[in-house]
Amino acid sequence: MTLENLQPRERRALALGILLLVLVAVGVGVVKPVVDRYRLYHDAVADLGFRLERLAQVAAQGPALDERVADLTETVRSAGLAVERETPALAAADLQRRLGEVVADKGGNVRSTLVMAPQEEEGFVRVAVRMQMSGDSEVLAEVLEAVESARPLIFVDNVRIQGRRGVVRRGTPDPGAEQVEAQFDAMVFMRGGE
Repeated sequence: MTLENLQPRERRALALGILLLVLVAVGVGVVKPVVDRYRLYHDAVADLGFRLERLAQVAAQGPALDERVADLTETVRSAGLAVERETPALAAADLQRRLGEVVADKGGNVRSTLVMAPQEEEGFVRVAVRMQMSGDSEVLAEVLEAVESARPLIFVDNVRIQGRRGVVRRGTPDPGAEQVEAQFDAMVFMRGGE
């Protein structure tokens, strides 16, 4: 069967069928990807609009948070919670001196101190000293209590304790001579540059 053998009515139906197939092919091949891309972009714009709204809300809180930080900074300063020194080196020297005095006052012995590098932390400078001391367990407890209740605040971290029994002549242990070696990091905070 050829096209010449078809009746005009059949030819029109065939032409309409071919036209319909071409339109469907164009719709699937061209229009659908364009519509899909439009939907994708529309969803992306809606998502970005939501994010923009959230960021605007967060940004609106900025002045209130700045005010709160200023209030807390003043509280820290007025309550004597932070060290007021010109440089981290001076703050470290003060901390070393204070720790040495506390250990000596409580009857312990300072074995060594090591000043650690200062570090910036959220507007403050952390000044730390690693202390090694010896004494009995009561001395250590009193030292740690005195250090942690001091003003400006001294924070203690990385505590390592090793016990040793004292030995009297002929290798006989003396129960009253139990000593401890303690190492800990003590740190203070001072205001950073503004």
